[in-house]
Amino acid sequence: MLTNNFSVTFVTLFFFTLSVEFIISSKAGLKESFVVMLIILSIYYYVKGVKFNNKKSIIAASIFGGLTAITTDHVIFLFPTFILSYVFFNYKQVNFRTLTFPGLKYAILPILVMFLFYASWTGVKAYQYSTNEYYPAGLVGTPVSTEGFGLMELLNPRYFGDYESSLFGGFSFDIKAYSYALGYMFNIVPFTIPRGLNFTTMDHLLLPKHIVYMIVIYLPFAFITLFSLFTMLKNLIKTKNIYNNVNLYMIGVFLIFMFPLTQHRASLRYFYTAFIFLYYFISYGLFILFSQRKKLKLYGKLITVITIGILLLIPYWYYQNNNFILFNKEFIYAQATGDFINSNLGRDDAIMIQPGYIYKLQYLTDRRTVGLTPLSDSLLPLIEYYNIDYVVFGKYFTWTNYFYSKDSVEYIMSHPDEFELIATIKEDYDALNVRLEMGAKMRASDELYIYRVIKSESKLNEQLVFVV
Repeated sequence: MLTNNFSVTFVTLFFFTLSVEFIISSKAGLKESFVVMLIILSIYYYVKGVKFNNKKSIIAASIFGGLTAITTDHVIFLFPTFILSYVFFNYKQVNFRTLTFPGLKYAILPILVMFLFYASWTGVKAYQYSTNEYYPAGLVGTPVSTEGFGLMELLNPRYFGDYESSLFGGFSFDIKAYSYALGYMFNIVPFTIPRGLNFTTMDHLLLPKHIVYMIVIYLPFAFITLFSLFTMLKNLIKTKNIYNNVNLYMIGVFLIFMFPLTQHRASLRYFYTAFIFLYYFISYGLFILFSQRKKLKLYGKLITVITIGILLLIPYWYYQNNNFILFNKEFIYAQATGDFINSNLGRDDAIMIQPGYIYKLQYLTDRRTVGLTPLSDSLLPLIEYYNIDYVVFGKYFTWTNYFYSKDSVEYIMSHPDEFELIATIKEDYDALNVRLEMGAKMRASDELYIYRVIKSESKLNEQLVFVV
């Protein structure tokens, strides 16, 4: 619709299809794939609506924009994107000097709908925060204190004071983190670079083939991206034209959706939408290179080769990733722990569970659960507030990786008068022949600990028995 170039669009979709992050997202129990779909549909119909003065598309953009607003806070990036789309592609050029904005009464409709839905959802959060002493707005639903919440807490729960400390909110200017994230955006199958690769993990994750992939495949992709951006900016300087400038628009939208990268400890999934525009830059750069060498026929043949290659990869992919529900065994981490809880704990017992294990044990046990707070100062008040009977945490998420709620874990282990260890459960994943995910090293085993909360009544009974 924008480029009128099938070749560039096809290669962009090719990279999207082979993206490691999107493949993982399609299989994970996360909303990111759905969110990306809503965002892209919102942008597509909005651009179509303003470009062709199509009112049905404006209505569609309003619907998808509204759905995005009640699904994710990332809807805030659609506001500047829609404004950019209106300025760049409106069916009649906007004139800021004379304040002429053709078709504005229709173009503003999706923006108003998104604002209404997002404001409503934000209002619901404000009501919940103001009427509850604690609210499960922390990491994977861990309760946080809502005292003194403000605008930043409404927009991003990471700004709560007792959020997981390693994931606190705020801007980051860590160039190393930027480089890490940008590098992994290029990651495609079958030339997969292991996730979580850094100077600490490279000894056991980095193989010679990965170095070859970086030099032979990903380094050229990076140079092609830079070449593409250079060409786009060069054309802008030459033409000095913004209206209907597709490439400049793509750069603008890419930067908008890359904004989460500026936040402390930003996950790749926070800017999945930006991946698509990066793939456009690579595709456009390849097209320009072939055009300059008058090899567009070869570029067309390359598309044919890519198509055949994808078709050949399909059976191989299904063989290596047997996820068809009728042929795939159900596997959930912490299965042994779930079995122990079901066999030994009461149905009405409340359990405080360390982030990383919450969803698994919720699914396996169907008990009333809350997340284990990262702050030991909040531990006992939360146990009393939610009437917690047991606490569960594990070796992997405490000492091996992530280090979630470590302060609370250490408090529990060092206070035997308040917490009693009732079970140490070994989880053996090697025996289940669990596949590796995209080259990432998964834990082969884990150890979980279940502590019983020694409540004041129990202590009093023990003292009475001793006296008698």
